[in-house]
Amino acid sequence: MSQELEVLKADLESQASDGWGEGFAQKDLITPEGILNVHLWDSQNWQLMTEAEFSQRHEQTQALEL
Repeated sequence: MSQELEVLKADLESQASDGWGEGFAQKDLITPEGILNVHLWDSQNWQLMTEAEFSQRHEQTQALEL
C-alpha cells in the first residue's frame, strides 16, 4: 500500500476518534425505510479500510469460520 494512502488513513482515523462526523449522530436522517442514526465513533474497534483490505479481511474471517 502506498505511503500516501497510509498517511490519509491515519489522518482520517485520528479525526474519527476525536468525534469526526458527530453531526450525523445529532440529527435523524429520514429514509424510505425509516429513521437512520449514524454513529461513526467507536473508541476500540474503529478502522478505515480500502475495499481490497475489507475483502481480504472478510475472506480470512470466512476461512476461520469453516
